[in-house]
Amino acid sequence: MNDQEGDSDSELYEQYLEDRRRLQSREDAHEIQTSEEVLQRNLDETLSRVLRNWSQEIDNHHVRIRITGRRHENTNSNSHTNNSYNNGAATENRNNNYGNMLGINLPSHNSIGSNSNGVNQRTPFAQRPSFFRTLVRNLLVLNYLVLSLLFPFSLYNVLRSGFSTMTFSERDFTREILTYWYAIDTVDVISLIKPSTPETSDSGPGLGLLGKFHNIIVYYSLPIGEALLRRILNIDRSYTDTEEYPVSVGIYRMILGFFFRWYKKSIKIVTILVYLLYGIGGTTYLMIAGFFFSLCVGLTIVRRYKSTQQILSGLF
Repeated sequence: MNDQEGDSDSELYEQYLEDRRRLQSREDAHEIQTSEEVLQRNLDETLSRVLRNWSQEIDNHHVRIRITGRRHENTNSNSHTNNSYNNGAATENRNNNYGNMLGINLPSHNSIGSNSNGVNQRTPFAQRPSFFRTLVRNLLVLNYLVLSLLFPFSLYNVLRSGFSTMTFSERDFTREILTYWYAIDTVDVISLIKPSTPETSDSGPGLGLLGKFHNIIVYYSLPIGEALLRRILNIDRSYTDTEEYPVSVGIYRMILGFFFRWYKKSIKIVTILVYLLYGIGGTTYLMIAGFFFSLCVGLTIVRRYKSTQQILSGLF
């Protein structure tokens, strides 16, 4: 009997514990659900408040636009109706996109940019073409065109000035090069060019620095020219005028004559290239040095002016 009572008590106690656990889990689930509902409610209220503030700001913005449009009602002309309509359509599309994103209805462009007579008014954000803006744009285009046309002449003048400074020449460098190329044929190209004299300064060689470059190249390449010329002269001495060259000797002399002619041309070409390289390199160096010097002087003046301004502002 006592054993049966003990078993019933233990069963009742276990049932009590199970009911208590079930009740505790139910209370926990109810608390979680309640907290989620509170969080969702707070989130909805916050989003509604933010959307309401955005809607009020957008309404105020459109009210300001409407007031500004009414102020400019007397100054607007009918010639800009199509332009204002296009701008208003673009503004209306943007407002519709913003409204779809925010979930609110924004006023249309017609309600903002139209007066009581139904005439579209231009918003203050529309493009306003003016005579002064058109004039400035046309002047800038004309300025670019003039600069593009005058740039080659300006570059040539700068290059000529640099050549004259670097080569100590009073004549144009193109004139000197052409004179050297065509007038040097009147003398032997592999001979040294004499300095210019009053009698030969205009028509004779001389040529200043270009003649000095020619003399340097001839001096160091003279053994090649002498060897070619010596071989040609030996062939000519071996045969008289009445005798004909054998085929092999004639071909050999023709090859030697070809190389000798190219040797004389190469002296001119190398001389002109060295002269141009010296002149262009020196001119570029002078331009860069002058620009750097001007930049340094400008920075120094600006720094001194700033320090003086700080001192004077501190005194007064």
